[in-house]
Amino acid sequence: MEPWEITLLLFSGLGIFNSLAVAFFFLVIVRRRDGKDVFLSLLLMLFVMQILHALLERFTNTGFPCLSNLYLLGSYLQGPVVFLYLQRNRNPNLRIWPWRFLGHAVPYLLLGTLKYNFQSPGPLEWVAVYLVGIQSLAYVILCFFPWRQLRDEYRAGQQERFRAVFLFPAFALLWINYPLSGILGTDYQVWETILHSCFVYYLIFLLVKSPRTRRAKYLFSPVDPDQSR
Repeated sequence: MEPWEITLLLFSGLGIFNSLAVAFFFLVIVRRRDGKDVFLSLLLMLFVMQILHALLERFTNTGFPCLSNLYLLGSYLQGPVVFLYLQRNRNPNLRIWPWRFLGHAVPYLLLGTLKYNFQSPGPLEWVAVYLVGIQSLAYVILCFFPWRQLRDEYRAGQQERFRAVFLFPAFALLWINYPLSGILGTDYQVWETILHSCFVYYLIFLLVKSPRTRRAKYLFSPVDPDQSR
């Protein structure tokens, strides 16, 4: 095994372990009443499924049909989870469960439970793969509108919008993985593992970070925080 492969395994493996630990902490121990952390913990779990699948596919020669389905589920559900999280931040009284969540999730849950054979891909497998990229871009566009309102509220001083405001740009950048792998002709498992592991670490940072300074208020503003005093 090459040194860079060992580094990749350690980097992504620690990301998986920390994701599970942080998700457990916020779901079982903290359990905030507004339920917002549930979305972020679920998002961590979805990315863990993708990273684990990419690692197994990259470093083993064995096919894992069940993990392939979990990979697709993880890919399909990320967009809806981020969108509903932003919607809940914009309107804390918005009822998400069960109908709003199921309305977004059920079509992709059905797609994720179909039987695929990625060892010998056919039309069904190619449709499933390309749909991931198309659906991800669609939700990036859809998420922009509630995020823009949350960004404006954060600029106005609502510090509780911190996580939502800084989550979306990083999530949107992940879409670049799909065209980038095709353009560069590189191993998509490597790109996917690196980008998703970085996002997992970033998401953990957002979960544990709580802005307490005035400077955070002006991160999106042209006004110098020192001049605002």
